[in-house]
Amino acid sequence: MSRKNSKPLKDSEIESQLAALFSSEEEEGFDDDVFDSCATDFYSVDYDRRLDEIQNRTTEDLHSILLGESDFSSIQDETHITSPVSHEQQVQESITIQEFTVPETMVNIGSIPQDVTMVESQAGTPLRALERQAGPSSLPLDERQAGPSSLPLNEVQAGTASIPNNSLPGEQNHPEPKSVFCRDTFSQLQNKARNWSFTAENINWPSFHREMQVKKLYTNRSQPLDYFIDYFPEDLIDVIVENTNIYAHHKNAKSWKNVTKEEIKAYFGMIILMSINPLSDITTYWSTDEFYRNPVISKTMPIKRFKKITQNFHISNIITEASQNTPNYDKLSKIRPAIEVLNKTFEENVRVSEFNSIDECMIRFKGRSHMKQYMPKKPIKRGYKCWVRADSRTGYMYEFQFYTGRIDNGTEENLGARVVMDLCESLPGNTLVAFDNFFTSLPLMEILHEKDIYSVGTIRINRKGLPDLITGRNLNREEKKETSLKPGEFIYQCAAPISVVKWRDTKDVFVASSAFDPRAVELIWRKQKDGSKKPMFCPLSITKYTQFMGGVDHFDHYRASYPLGRKSRKNWHRLFWFLLEAAVINAYIVYMMSHSTRRNTHKDFRLRLGRGLINNFSSRKCQAPVFKTKKGGANSVPEEVRTSDVGSHMPELAKFRRCRMCSTRAKEQRTKYICKVCKVPLCAAPCFYNFHTQ
Repeated sequence: MSRKNSKPLKDSEIESQLAALFSSEEEEGFDDDVFDSCATDFYSVDYDRRLDEIQNRTTEDLHSILLGESDFSSIQDETHITSPVSHEQQVQESITIQEFTVPETMVNIGSIPQDVTMVESQAGTPLRALERQAGPSSLPLDERQAGPSSLPLNEVQAGTASIPNNSLPGEQNHPEPKSVFCRDTFSQLQNKARNWSFTAENINWPSFHREMQVKKLYTNRSQPLDYFIDYFPEDLIDVIVENTNIYAHHKNAKSWKNVTKEEIKAYFGMIILMSINPLSDITTYWSTDEFYRNPVISKTMPIKRFKKITQNFHISNIITEASQNTPNYDKLSKIRPAIEVLNKTFEENVRVSEFNSIDECMIRFKGRSHMKQYMPKKPIKRGYKCWVRADSRTGYMYEFQFYTGRIDNGTEENLGARVVMDLCESLPGNTLVAFDNFFTSLPLMEILHEKDIYSVGTIRINRKGLPDLITGRNLNREEKKETSLKPGEFIYQCAAPISVVKWRDTKDVFVASSAFDPRAVELIWRKQKDGSKKPMFCPLSITKYTQFMGGVDHFDHYRASYPLGRKSRKNWHRLFWFLLEAAVINAYIVYMMSHSTRRNTHKDFRLRLGRGLINNFSSRKCQAPVFKTKKGGANSVPEEVRTSDVGSHMPELAKFRRCRMCSTRAKEQRTKYICKVCKVPLCAAPCFYNFHTQ
């Protein structure tokens, strides 16, 4: 059929065309009963969704699709119509009433001795409940998940199977980030019938021991700048220098002088120092009032130069960026080079531990942006959202992914599962991942288990596939009363490899896990209203979830201590300050792991890092600042200044003064030489060399 002279239909024309086709069924030879059964019973037709999908179809195409002239398999792929056979299989599930027994774990567990670690499943009070029955199947897991008429699970995950292209004629495919998440496989696992029971003896539960390890060997002499450069590489700084100069020339910035690598480092150092000494107005750091003036920042560069760099600061190449109206437009194009480099650097510099957590970070932002989110129940209600996979014990950020909002003006289905699969793509086997109820679902846990990745997380009661005994659905009043729990009691259901636990604390807590035995318990202490602590038994999966879920919260704690970044007219600046702060925090965590002694606090680490980045750089002709020692009295020089850029430390003549290195109370040694940068009196040899190298 020729389409040369055919024009795309509008929504109103498509609606009228569909109405005309449905109303003319008798003229086309359709039988009313057959057509109604096909249109309503067999096919799940979402008219709004179909209107969006066949927007570019012509009248002839609609005739061929709706009248069955085109190939059925291609129509099914293009219009997402559910197969009649699969639909009948879903609606023919029978609901029967079956006798089962509740194990001893459901009775008052507070009566168990304190040395109990495992509670075996034994016969208890008989109950009656509604339980969905699925027919027996001897197919392997991959075939049962995929179904008889779809691709095998291993082929879909590996990417070896050929998937048809569903793009419409004349439609330009928008670039999407690569993802290992397969929505078809996820949907098949969602509709999978599971045999829930109390049997958990034949499952091999894993054990986790590996901690995070730093690949590079650091010494006690390593400076904070050495750690930072490993997590914010020199190559990325070179890219920033180059693209900042390109942007300034492209915009014809007035009185612009090209920035250098040393100047950009000094600029970052000033931003870091501002985070530990925040002031309400940025101009206050350059105030003529000594009460507000910060000599370290004000002597590094004038405020006009600082504002000029902020105005022209750029990470991507403004010349090669795709405009917002083009199909290849990337919402994160302004910071895309930094995202790619830092994601790779954070993960390559350490060996991943076996304890990971996935959660969201909120970046405070109240300006205008299509990526801004509003979450009224969060401490930061307005801002950007970033998904983070962090180490559960230290808070080290392994990988991150910014949420850019809706795709093609539609809500993304199974967003939480897609995020987890993307962040876990590079994880090794035998790793535990903890996440909250936004992400947790039974299909996601099964897919992760196929990759030898174990998971634990709270789960929402309305998720598909949960057993009726846990959710309380399809139970009469007497059965609900018998299954109600008192504080300290719990009940579980298991369908290998997943177990679901319902535990009663002040309210019901629901946790799903593929890593821990649902029968195992631990003794915890719960604080009562009068301040006393009462012992209570808690399922192992819940205690482990509480223990390993706080990795991203540790990272947020470091961020909240000394927030980095300033207000800017460009909304993407907030995202870059988040990335810069992530590099600082990761460097500090590795610094704490590498230094068994001589540790600095987080604030002191940032202070030394800021001074190291500035490294005596100044666009003004001024002397270097003189510092005091902690003991007071004698002048001293920070270690990051004394040992950095030694070539610029030249001797000069001055009055005779006591040598800082060799002069003692017992034997006084005077010299007429001082260091030009450090302003410290030193003998020409060997004190001058020893002072700047040791």
